[in-house]
Amino acid sequence: QIVLSWESLPKDLDLYLKIDHAGQGFEVSFSSMGGISANPWAQLDQDLRDGCGQETIQIAQWLDGTYRCAVHNYSNDSQLAGCRAKLTIMLEKQELVIECPTCGAGVWWDAFAYSPTTGKLEIFNRITTSFA
Repeated sequence: QIVLSWESLPKDLDLYLKIDHAGQGFEVSFSSMGGISANPWAQLDQDLRDGCGQETIQIAQWLDGTYRCAVHNYSNDSQLAGCRAKLTIMLEKQELVIECPTCGAGVWWDAFAYSPTTGKLEIFNRITTSFA
């Protein structure tokens, strides 16, 4: 699972997970919350919009491919850099915490990519203007 938690500002942060599997792309986010009983086997629990939030993406089954995780500063009422948001990731019974960078400009926090097939975890942890 992937858990995004944050304080009062920015008020609305959105957790995104993009999955590239066998030439198909899936996105789990507030606009497409996914499902754990069929493709993409990952689901967002809720979309909080008023600060002091926590959003969780539960992954029921890993697909062969690449998982890319990012956070969007949807409300853009405060800088993303230095907002003290954090991601807590559970991978193979290990907990990893990534804290939002303290510098950078943009409304996207490009956090990490993971390949369950190879076990490779690549941490980007950067603020950007877009998320591809």
